[in-house]
Amino acid sequence: MLDATDRETVIAALQSESHPVADLAESGVALSADTLGGLEALAFECRNEKVPIHSAEVGPVGRPSVVRVADVKDPTHRAVLAFHVPVLADGVEEAESAGVKVFRGEVMYRILEEYLAWRTERTAALETQRRLETVHPAKIKVPFQGHFANQDDWCTPAAVDALETAMQGAKPEIYRYDAAHAFFNERSAAYDLACATQAWGRMAAFLTAKL
Repeated sequence: MLDATDRETVIAALQSESHPVADLAESGVALSADTLGGLEALAFECRNEKVPIHSAEVGPVGRPSVVRVADVKDPTHRAVLAFHVPVLADGVEEAESAGVKVFRGEVMYRILEEYLAWRTERTAALETQRRLETVHPAKIKVPFQGHFANQDDWCTPAAVDALETAMQGAKPEIYRYDAAHAFFNERSAAYDLACATQAWGRMAAFLTAKL
């Protein structure tokens, strides 16, 4: 039978073993390692690289490990970083089905390097996909008239040039004014009566002709 001192020692050891190795995030990667020490080290490296962690466990990567990270919000977090542990057959199958990337290895920094490289590529691919799904100016077929300020530092002259170039097929009416952003707003300090009057006349004529 354990005395009071031994019981306190055992309790402290169990609490240490069960203490979370990292603060878990709603969206983050999954970690797996062969020992608690390995898991803590992997979590430490992730924190240094600002990689959020959604789950962390000691043991092989199986289906449950993959399922936990398959539906996190950020697609670049749908990954398992596995240090010194095997990936079970059901884990491989689930990862392929759910689109989860598994990075397994015996060298910790290489696992993290591979993940970071994949994350960069995945981010770029998602951005390309987003742009393709967004309506491109070249797809606009309706009559278009635009009024822009040459001194606008938000919708800059360069941005207007790019818009006009992209819309060449639609033959847009693009007008530029030697004024600042919000030149048409009477309540703005940038209000320009001459430019606003000219823009209004052009817009009225455009709407009369096209509607």
